[in-house]
Amino acid sequence: MFDYEENDESGNQTPQSQFKTDFSFVLVNQALQSVRERFQQTHDVAVVFLFLFNQKSLFQAYKGNTLLLKVQNFHNKMGDIDPFEMEIELKGFIHLALENDEKLKTAIHFLNYINNNYCQEVYPNVAILLCVLLICAVTAVTVERSFKRKSFSTICLLQQSAFHKIPCCYTNATSLNNKMPEFLASIETYNPKIIFVTETWWHESSITNIENYMLFRKDRVSSRGGGVAIYVDTSLKPNEVSEIVLLDSPEQIWCEISYGSEHILLGCIYRPHTLYPLENIEASIIKANELLSKIYSGLLICGDFNLPRINWDLSSIPTVSNTDILSSNFIDILAESFLIQFVTKPTFQLDEITSNNTLDLIIAENENRVLDIIHHAPLTSLKKSHHVLQWDYVVKSAAVVGKHIEKRVYHKSNFVKISEYFNNINWQMEFNGHNTDDCYNIFLNHYEAACKNYVPVTNLKWIRRRSEWMNDDIKNKIKAKNKLWFRCRANGYKNLKLVNEYKACNIQLKKLIYKARCEFELDLAIKSKHNPKILFKYVNSKQNVRTTITALKGINDDTITNPIEIANRLNNHFQSVFNKNEDDELPYFIKRTEAICKYSQITLDLVKNKLSNLSVDKTVGLDGVSAYVLKNCSDSFSIPLSAIFQKSLDSGCCPKVWKKANVTPLFKNGSRLDPGNYRPISLTSVVCKVMEKILRDTMVNHLVEHSLISKNQHGFVNKKACVTNLLESIDMMSKALSDKISMDVAFIDFSKAFDMVPHKRLIYKLEAYGFTENLLNWIKSFLHQRFQRIVMGDYVSSWLEVFSGVPQGSVLGPILFIIFVNDISDIVNHPCKIYADDTKLTARLDHPLASQMLQTDIYNIADWCNTWKMKLNLDKSNSNNSVELASTLVERDLGIMITPDLKWHNNSTFATNKANRVLGMLYRTFSHMTPQLLKILYTTFVRPHLEFAVAASNPSSRIDIDKIEKSSSDIE
Repeated sequence: MFDYEENDESGNQTPQSQFKTDFSFVLVNQALQSVRERFQQTHDVAVVFLFLFNQKSLFQAYKGNTLLLKVQNFHNKMGDIDPFEMEIELKGFIHLALENDEKLKTAIHFLNYINNNYCQEVYPNVAILLCVLLICAVTAVTVERSFKRKSFSTICLLQQSAFHKIPCCYTNATSLNNKMPEFLASIETYNPKIIFVTETWWHESSITNIENYMLFRKDRVSSRGGGVAIYVDTSLKPNEVSEIVLLDSPEQIWCEISYGSEHILLGCIYRPHTLYPLENIEASIIKANELLSKIYSGLLICGDFNLPRINWDLSSIPTVSNTDILSSNFIDILAESFLIQFVTKPTFQLDEITSNNTLDLIIAENENRVLDIIHHAPLTSLKKSHHVLQWDYVVKSAAVVGKHIEKRVYHKSNFVKISEYFNNINWQMEFNGHNTDDCYNIFLNHYEAACKNYVPVTNLKWIRRRSEWMNDDIKNKIKAKNKLWFRCRANGYKNLKLVNEYKACNIQLKKLIYKARCEFELDLAIKSKHNPKILFKYVNSKQNVRTTITALKGINDDTITNPIEIANRLNNHFQSVFNKNEDDELPYFIKRTEAICKYSQITLDLVKNKLSNLSVDKTVGLDGVSAYVLKNCSDSFSIPLSAIFQKSLDSGCCPKVWKKANVTPLFKNGSRLDPGNYRPISLTSVVCKVMEKILRDTMVNHLVEHSLISKNQHGFVNKKACVTNLLESIDMMSKALSDKISMDVAFIDFSKAFDMVPHKRLIYKLEAYGFTENLLNWIKSFLHQRFQRIVMGDYVSSWLEVFSGVPQGSVLGPILFIIFVNDISDIVNHPCKIYADDTKLTARLDHPLASQMLQTDIYNIADWCNTWKMKLNLDKSNSNNSVELASTLVERDLGIMITPDLKWHNNSTFATNKANRVLGMLYRTFSHMTPQLLKILYTTFVRPHLEFAVAASNPSSRIDIDKIEKSSSDIE
């Protein structure tokens, strides 16, 4: 439409050519594009002037009040003036705005050219629209030149490819504890990426998790009420803020997000309606503004400030009476910080009559950051409730769009065809003349070919999973509720019929949500009889806030946010705990048996049996082989795998891909910025685990047959567990108590025990226990040159070698560890009870040297650690040769609380409190407890806490018995 020659017939330069020279032609193209997108075919002049009117602050900054008054005059008479007269007036207005800027005059010439040739006769209102958009464009340029402050440029709003909108939502919930279903339904409807909430009223046991969101919260501790929270979509890379001024502020929570090239600071503030000073808020805003100029490119603050006397009407500067010093100070704070407040309509519903109180505010550093604020109906009733606010936050550049990921749907595979494919292969010919690695690669190539043909693939792109109980009826009812609410507000709630319709709709919505949740939860309980894991998954999803790692402290205490750098930082930290120095001479270790354990033949039936008994929930390892396929095609897969297993064992060579692990970092506790607060979880090959199971069975049989495992070891040993460990140790304690003899108990724990086992010393001990020839060689290969990498979504770290430790997540790891620590009980004189790496020494003080002998045993264990390259965990041990640790009157031993008098009051209280907390959590998680559902939940989640190790800690007092029985009787 707007294409024309660079020169006219007379040879003079056209306005387009001149415009290209003097001003950005791209800017005009973007303005025209904005006209088409924003106004398309509209002829509503009121909309035009409303858009123009909203740009007044730009004009005011450029030309002062004269220009602003002219805009207001046009706005006031726009209903009476003819559109053509408006066009004439508007042209005069443009000249007034741009008379002193030659470059902007050029834009007017270009506008006149377009208007005279294309718009005047056919689309007069489009000419007006073009005027409006061009004014916005050129004025933005002048304002950009005038202000040096680092801020968002209006020009980005016109360049559609250069900005993006982040949907946001805010509400003052006045207790989310009883409104979580309605809150979740609203989120499903509005689909915000950032959610601000004030007055959460949360406590430690509140149900807070929303899938795919990271939660930042601060609860009020001293009294009921209060509390603030920010939910951030994990795709925005949210992270906690480390600034002390922001962290320590009461009733405030702060975090940061990254989006494309933007780094944005988010804050949620609640100021109680009582005479609460502004000092903390002022300090936070000043600090946030300081960070904005140094670190961040954007700022967004939301909250309930409880300042009802401020008039936030955008047609004038915010005003307040002279007597309200608090409100005046707040306005000054925003003005001095160059921050803008966007909410202009009342947000608090005192009763069924509209209120004039604008309590909830949205604040940003530039007026073009916040678009399209929409007021939605309160979460529940109309009385004493706050509106739900929805808006778009504008950022300069769109985030990088993630690539589509193909994922195989293994449970829909054509297992018959896969089996036929493998049965038609001559594996003996395929493997002839190849080593173990080559054979396994050949197997993987055929596996990939079969999966490509017979396993369906789905394209994954990020889609927010909605709540399992959410349905279209609920979403439609929410929309109907909001429509009724808008109509009620439009007539000032004077139409009682509309108000009653709104109330009825709100009640119907609550019933729909309640019904949907009840039906889903009952169906879940019924299905859990056959698959209990789905019940655990649902309950855990409501409790555990899963988070991505968006930032981490670097080696120099700097904060790193690049995902690959974070992954490498974690991998380096995990590697730092390994034992690297094992070049010294091996210590003396006596041979424990003359019996020899080696493996001769791995049969086809044995492999088939192991494959058919695989759990399909096993995660796919680095080689991509699925347990689903192995289990359902066990007959055909057992042929090549048995040959590979035998070749691997005979050659003592473990395939390289089996020795590589993808590691997922799991947050434990403390600061999320500290890499030491993460635990590595390794994912290894499923095929390798099948091989490990075969070898483990042989190793265990050898150890049991020749009585090589210490009787004091209760971990990872058949027919032994925590209870047997506790029974034996408590029996000794009770006998000493009965004999009126004092007893000391020393609890000893190793630091990073499974990660620090030195490989050479482990192999040395295995040989002493009779493991030789091909089996020992295979374990050597299994441990040697292992590598791991961190996997965080689409980001992976570089590979690092694992220098020590038994592979966590492997099948052989536990049995290798108990062999390594098996001789600890041989170096102590007192009874020693061991569960994996938890060691417990008991000493009867029936002679003067008993305490010294116990200390000698502790010294012996410390010497053993030095000899075998292990370390004691001083935080969990009761004694050490260099550190004196405090004695305790109550000690937690393998999950139960033990006291010197062996009375179980503390343990009963501990167990019942935990059971009651779990029961309370279940009541809050599930909408309606039917007897059938309650029975399933109680036996699954509550009873295990009451019955744990009851054989060892059975209470004898009536008070403790009644306490436990009461926890059971409460549900009947």
